[in-house]
Amino acid sequence: MRIALLVVTLASVAGPAIAPEAYLSPQSQPQPQPRPDPSPPDTEPTPEPTKKHIALGLNEYLFDFWYTLNTILNPLGIYVYQSQEWFEAGLTEVPYPQGNLFNLAFVEASEKAEHIHFNLQGLPEPRRYAEKYGGGGVWGAQIYVTAWELWMIQHNPTLCAKTTFYEDGITPSPSAHTNICGP
Repeated sequence: MRIALLVVTLASVAGPAIAPEAYLSPQSQPQPQPRPDPSPPDTEPTPEPTKKHIALGLNEYLFDFWYTLNTILNPLGIYVYQSQEWFEAGLTEVPYPQGNLFNLAFVEASEKAEHIHFNLQGLPEPRRYAEKYGGGGVWGAQIYVTAWELWMIQHNPTLCAKTTFYEDGITPSPSAHTNICGP
């Protein structure tokens, strides 16, 4: 009996009950939600990039190089593709440019690409490297594929004209271009 009396006494001393909403600030009060947009969602496909470029170089540096180029060039409507993306981008007819089909995929992609970005990281003397290891084709170890790509560009004035070389993977190097492709 005492406990019930005490509860009644405390309730009568505290005054009228205050609703919990009164303690909330106006910002925490539920806000009216905007009405949903009745128009259909945008069903337009994402536009294809206006310009297609390719990235080349030694595999251990290629992903970071490709990523950096796309970060810079995507806002300009340019996408830079790695070899495994060439087929889907329409740069080659070879679905899986690996092994002895890589040379065909490279020739097609390098001709169709608007521009070639070549990372020279890991190649201290690119011209000599291409001459020593690239003239025999792409049948050697993985490192020789890069030498062959460089050799192919070096011996094709059309490809040289649309290639930018990067000694550090970031900064275009006109001197490297002159050294590899000539004046």
